[in-house]
Amino acid sequence: MKITKEYYLVNEISRLKNMTARNVRTIINSLDKEKNDYMVRKSKDGVWEIHHLMLPKFDRKRIKESSYYALTIDPLCNLSKKDISTIMDYVFTTIDDLNLEINYVIDAKVANGRNHIHAFVRTKQKQKLISMINLCFSEPSYKLTPVFDLEGWKSYITKNGVKIITLARR
Repeated sequence: MKITKEYYLVNEISRLKNMTARNVRTIINSLDKEKNDYMVRKSKDGVWEIHHLMLPKFDRKRIKESSYYALTIDPLCNLSKKDISTIMDYVFTTIDDLNLEINYVIDAKVANGRNHIHAFVRTKQKQKLISMINLCFSEPSYKLTPVFDLEGWKSYITKNGVKIITLARR
């Protein structure tokens, strides 16, 4: 990271380190005990000024991982692969989430030969996704759980050699 100035304000550190201003102020309060007035200080206006040498103290301790949810949808009636793809496209385009990502496969059940969906999704609007699935598939049986082993889930859903269909806004 290139240093362009000697002192940074809370909102500048917030943007640089991709964290909330509240989190920056919390770190400042914890540094308040070990800092000297040259490194972390308050201006006469009451605004925090942090010396550029203190910026490493604001690095994230925990890296946020992109969390995926495992989703299995069992429609009540037998739908063709084309119908399921059309419905999934509609679900994707209807939900207004810029981070929405749906990765799914259409597979025939062993028990009855009906098509069902296995997917891994990333969304910040989980309830809206579930409502749209219920609406579009007419109250299907579904299960949505956090994915702990994404690679294991991918290998499970592609065990029959089917390709993953990805719908993403990025």
